[in-house]
Amino acid sequence: MNFVHLHPTLWLGYMNSLVLHFPLISICPPLTLNFKKLALLGTGLLVFFLSFYVFQVQAIINKEYQIEKYQQTVTGLSKNNSSLEMEAVGFNSLENIEKKIENLNLVKVEEIKYILISKDYLVRETK
Repeated sequence: MNFVHLHPTLWLGYMNSLVLHFPLISICPPLTLNFKKLALLGTGLLVFFLSFYVFQVQAIINKEYQIEKYQQTVTGLSKNNSSLEMEAVGFNSLENIEKKIENLNLVKVEEIKYILISKDYLVRETK
C-alpha cells in the first residue's frame, strides 16, 4: 500500500480512510476511520436527536394544553363555589331560620320560674 506521509502519527490511505498510528503504543492496532461510515453515523445521530427534540416539544405542548384545560375547570368550579356560598348565606339568614323554627311546632315559653336550691338557680317551665 502506498501511504502519503502527512505527520508522524497521521496517515492517509486508500478510499478516503484515515489511519491513526501510535508508534509509542505497540499493543493497539492502527485505528482506521472510514469517512462514509462517520458521515452515516453523524446523520443517524442527527436524525435521532431531531426526532427526540420533536417528541419532547410535542410532549410539552400536550402538557400545556392539559394545564390550560385544568385551569379552566378550576375557574368554573370556583365560580360555582362562590354561587353556592351565596346561596348558603341566604339559607342561613334570620328570616329563613325563623320560618324553620315555626315549622317545628315548638311550644313558646311564657313564664319562667326560678327554684332556689342552695344558691344555684334552675329553670323550670310551669304548666
